[in-house]
Amino acid sequence: MTLPWRGTTPEIASEDDSRYETPGGAQNKVDVSQEYLLHLLKLAVTGLSDGSEAATARYSTPYDITYDWLKDRLDAADQRQKRLGFNVKDYGAKGDNTTNDTSSIQSCINAANANGGGLVVLPDGNYKITSELILYPNITLQGFGESSALYPYTTNQNVFKLENSTNTYVNVLIKDIKIRSIANGTTGFKFKKSSMIRFQNIHTAGTEKVFHIDGGENIQISDVFVEGAPENLLAAGRSIFESSDKNAYIAGIDVNNYQIRNIGNGVFSPALGFNRALNTFVSGFHTNDLTYGSVSADGIEFTGDCQGCKVTKSLIIKPKEFGIRIGEEMIGELVSTGGAFTITDVDIDQPVQYGMLLDRGSWISVTGGILTSIGVHGIVIGAQNVSITGAKIITAGNQGIQVSPSVTNFTIMGNYIEGCSSAVLVPAGTSNHYIISNNDVSINNSFKIVDNGTGTDKFINNNLGVI
Repeated sequence: MTLPWRGTTPEIASEDDSRYETPGGAQNKVDVSQEYLLHLLKLAVTGLSDGSEAATARYSTPYDITYDWLKDRLDAADQRQKRLGFNVKDYGAKGDNTTNDTSSIQSCINAANANGGGLVVLPDGNYKITSELILYPNITLQGFGESSALYPYTTNQNVFKLENSTNTYVNVLIKDIKIRSIANGTTGFKFKKSSMIRFQNIHTAGTEKVFHIDGGENIQISDVFVEGAPENLLAAGRSIFESSDKNAYIAGIDVNNYQIRNIGNGVFSPALGFNRALNTFVSGFHTNDLTYGSVSADGIEFTGDCQGCKVTKSLIIKPKEFGIRIGEEMIGELVSTGGAFTITDVDIDQPVQYGMLLDRGSWISVTGGILTSIGVHGIVIGAQNVSITGAKIITAGNQGIQVSPSVTNFTIMGNYIEGCSSAVLVPAGTSNHYIISNNDVSINNSFKIVDNGTGTDKFINNNLGVI
């Protein structure tokens, strides 16, 4: 059954089913207040502190009709409440944004942990917290969406933290909550060496970091909305997924439907950062202007030995330097980033310098996507074994596609490039083993295909606009 706060209501007695029997045995469609049913179902999900209302809900409605299906669900909810459900308001949390609810929420989480895990419910309310909340394995933290909001008041504070010394299967789910920061330096979720963690329907405002995940595997993130908090002069947060242990990786990251809205105070950079990440999938990453305000951000950055990463169906608007970068190690040591990257149908609009910087690594595929109004170069190829096909690059200050000196084994095929100094430029150097073919470079490029590579194993042909 869909939870009531997700915007749907249950179907009421529309078929022959014993669950819908009335006391007289007739299987009739009953016209019952859906508002009342939603109230009962919400009680069933969140747990009841007053047994009298449970009894009333279980055996009667305003029409004195007994519903077997509702009774079954309430009975099951009662058992779940006894076994798994922990409501933070039962532990003293007020949710009035005045009372310090930190210890009450932590006590509720601790009680769930003492039970071996379970459901921690964060009902409607605005919860003031002043120190980090420690999570434990097998915890599900469930809010009611926008109406379940945490307000961190302390500078450089983590909101939720779960750290392990070795990679640990934790099985944690956090969903349907909002974090609205009051102070600088907030990190929403700080996890270390924690595997099997899921975040769903998360909204943050004014956090410096949304997620800081260090190590672990099987990390699923979906339906995230990130923005600033202009009333507190706080920018929108970035998210970092990394392995600080240089003998390990962070693996199996799935980011789906992640949106950033800059409402005037900027965005911390990079908006999404991955370091030593394996098998990462990003889909539906959308931003507005990343340079508006006092803090400017780049788009998505892969550094260190990343491998098997994919970005698809995304839109990045006005990044400060690049929309996507595959580059070197963050902490200063020059490490050749790994391989097997796929970038598909990613649109990048108005990057201040570059659409894509493919600096390091190998076996990188860019397919489709539209890059427009670029400050310097549309795509820079500095890695080996790069394929760019079916992209549109429209208006760049310099080159549409710039190849770094002595890069080998690349393919530029079937692209549309317009309004650039050079559509494609291969500079002087030992570049070899490449194909530049079937591109449309006919419109408003000062130079079409400029090839100064000294290699002999290359194919440049059938480019529209090249005489």
